[in-house]
Amino acid sequence: MQNMLKNPVVISVLMIIGGLILFFWPSAPFNTVITLAGIGLAAGGIITLLNWYRTGRNRADGVYSCAGGAVALLCGLFLLFFPQAVKDLVPTLLGIGILVTGIVNLLKAFDQKLKYYPHWGISALLACVTIVLGVIVISNASFIIRAAGAMLVYSGVSSLWIGTRD
Repeated sequence: MQNMLKNPVVISVLMIIGGLILFFWPSAPFNTVITLAGIGLAAGGIITLLNWYRTGRNRADGVYSCAGGAVALLCGLFLLFFPQAVKDLVPTLLGIGILVTGIVNLLKAFDQKLKYYPHWGISALLACVTIVLGVIVISNASFIIRAAGAMLVYSGVSSLWIGTRD
């Protein structure tokens, strides 16, 4: 699971799917989505902690496994107990995610330039547009959820383009 979440193609596809859901179903019950995410994170955290307790306590990298499980569990519990707070922050969190994705993609574009990839400029342009869209979402938290969904789809598509060019 951790290796899948480090895969830029998987992340890009998840961003596209999330964006399409926000675009086509903006009135979808956020509480249900937040509750499911909370259950998933809490369960993943518990499983990771149990795994750490069973196998990783004595390993040098066990601290990272324990910390990751604890963070996932705490985030899951927060989602379960404070769904309204999360619901109110969704546009800002999406904007931050889009902004960070744009910055990472811009760094990848510069790596492509160093590797003499002929179309690195397209990657850089896509990354810059992603950064601008992230700033727009952050600065206007009341922005329409559909626009955030469309931007998330764009960010996912541009990440897919850039991430598969290395």
